[in-house]
Amino acid sequence: MAKRVQRRRGTTTEHASFTGYIGESTVDTTKDTVVVHDGSQLGGFPLAREDLSNVTLTNLIGITELKLSDGTANQVIQTDGSGTISFGTIDIAGATIGAVGGDIEGTIANAQIKANVVGIAEINVTDGTSGQALITNGSGTLSFGDVLTDPALGGHLSGTTSNATIRDDTITSGMLTTALKNFTVDEFIGASAQTTFTLTGAVGSVNALLVYIDGIVQPTTAYSLPSTTSIQFTVAPPVSAVIRCLHLGFQSTVGVPSDGAVTTAKLAANAVTSAKILDGTIATGDIANNAITEAKIFAQTITNASITPGTIRSQEIANATITGTDMAANSIDGTKIALGGDAQGDVMYYDGTNWARLGPGTANYVLKTAGASANP
Repeated sequence: MAKRVQRRRGTTTEHASFTGYIGESTVDTTKDTVVVHDGSQLGGFPLAREDLSNVTLTNLIGITELKLSDGTANQVIQTDGSGTISFGTIDIAGATIGAVGGDIEGTIANAQIKANVVGIAEINVTDGTSGQALITNGSGTLSFGDVLTDPALGGHLSGTTSNATIRDDTITSGMLTTALKNFTVDEFIGASAQTTFTLTGAVGSVNALLVYIDGIVQPTTAYSLPSTTSIQFTVAPPVSAVIRCLHLGFQSTVGVPSDGAVTTAKLAANAVTSAKILDGTIATGDIANNAITEAKIFAQTITNASITPGTIRSQEIANATITGTDMAANSIDGTKIALGGDAQGDVMYYDGTNWARLGPGTANYVLKTAGASANP
C-alpha cells in the first residue's frame, strides 16, 4: 500500500473523556477497535471486532436472537444432528432416557435401591467386631456396638431379663384388680332353731371362712359345710343374733365355660375317666372296629342272643369242654362215635369206666353176658 491513513487514536482511558465530532471515528488502542462518536457521548460507541472477543453478550441472547419458534413450558433446545435446532421435550423419567443403573434400578422418577447393595461403605461407618449391632447415640451418629442380650432391669423389677425379680414392697393396692382386693361377706340374722344358712359364694373348707356371731369369732369346730355354698352351725345361733361370714382368700376371676364350649382341643390326653362318662352313653359308633379284646369282656357275659346262629366253629370250642348236659337227648348218632380200630361187627359196651369195643367173634358164635358188673 502506497499511502497510510492514521485516524485519531488513544487508549480506552483517554477515550473515556473524549466526545469527538458527529460522525467522527477514532481507534481505541487498548481494545484494538474502532470507536464511532456523536459529539456528545463520552467514550463514543466501540464497534465489535470480527471474533466478537470484545463483545459481552450476557443477558442479550433470547428467542429472537436464536431465530427459533418458542416452545412450551419446560421444553429445551435440542438438535436433530443435521444442523437444525428446535425446542422439544426430553422424557427424563422414561425407561430409555430416564433409566438408572449402578446400585439403583428403575427410572429417575422411580429409582429403587437394589437388594444387598447397602453395606458398611454405603452407611459410612467403621466396621465393628463379630456380633455387634448398628446403634445410634441419639444425636444422629451411627456406630457399631455391643448388644445387651440379658440387660439389667429397673423400676419395679431387679435382676436381668432372663432372671427378673419383683422388688420388695413394690406391689400396692392400686396394682391389684378389684377381684383381688374385695372379700365376700355374708350376713344373716339368727332365727328360731335355724342352723343352716346359704352362702353367696362357693367355699372350699371351713378354714376358708371367718365366722362371727354378735362379734365373737367362732371356732371352725362350731360349724360345718354341708355343701360348698352353705354353712351349718352345730348349735343354732340365738334369735336375732348377727351372723357374719367373711370369705377368706381372693375372688376367682376364672369363668365357667358356656354349655357346649369345651372342645376336644381343650381336653388333655387321657383326661376323661370312666367317672366322667354317664352309664349307658357309649354307643356302637364310639367304638373303633376290632377295638374290643377278650380282656374287656367280663366272664360269662356273652349269651346266645349275642351270637349269630351258625358262627361257632370247632376252633372256637376248647378241647374236653362239651359235656353230656350240653347235648340234647338222642342227638348223637353212630357216625359221631369212634373207639379206634373200628370194624364191621364190633359191639360197644361199658367196662365200668369207659365205653369199650368188643371185636367180632367166630362165625356162628353167640354173645353171652356174665351178668351184672361183668364184661360180656
